[in-house]
Amino acid sequence: EAAKALGVDGLVSSSIGQAAESPNRWYALVIGIPALVWATRSLLRALIGAHRLVWMEVRTAAPRPTFLAALRLLGVMLAFAAVTALLQAIRAWSGVPGLLATLVSVVPYVGFWLLVSVQLPHRGASWKALVPGALLYGVGSEILNVVTAYVITPYAVAKEGTYGSLGMAAALLVGLFLVTRLVVAAAVVNATLWERRETSGIPPSPPKPPAAAPR
Repeated sequence: EAAKALGVDGLVSSSIGQAAESPNRWYALVIGIPALVWATRSLLRALIGAHRLVWMEVRTAAPRPTFLAALRLLGVMLAFAAVTALLQAIRAWSGVPGLLATLVSVVPYVGFWLLVSVQLPHRGASWKALVPGALLYGVGSEILNVVTAYVITPYAVAKEGTYGSLGMAAALLVGLFLVTRLVVAAAVVNATLWERRETSGIPPSPPKPPAAAPR
């Protein structure tokens, strides 16, 4: 039920549900928590590297992917997932509030990405310069959730008997690939608009004097 309702989060929930049915679930939990923190740090390192390249920021000026920063990112992601689950529950509970929840769900997506992007390389741009990318991420995430919930996840569940966990893993990788494209697109939009605003404010250089004619 979670996989059908939560989009990409549902794919992860389905994978976790299958792992919870294993007799070694407590062992997997003990190993999984440190692995989750380590994977979050790897995610943070990838986000910093991608934004540094998009914003053309000097490497020494970019923030470091410390464990404390990774824990902050993990906390934001968990809070974001909790808000998403709450909105999805409201959506499933009733029609009109559910439609309102669908429209409102864009807001936490925007706020989430704005909060994360402020901590990533952005060449000293103000937080207002990061709003367009956050809006793109919010709308794109909602569209991606709809596509995942109604197209990718049902197909993966239907093929689960044929491919087993490989089909669910492939569907999860497709969803994560689309999320990464959305993240890079949001950074490109912010960097492009900020650079255009910065260059448009530079006064034109004075014309050069004509060269003297040879004698």
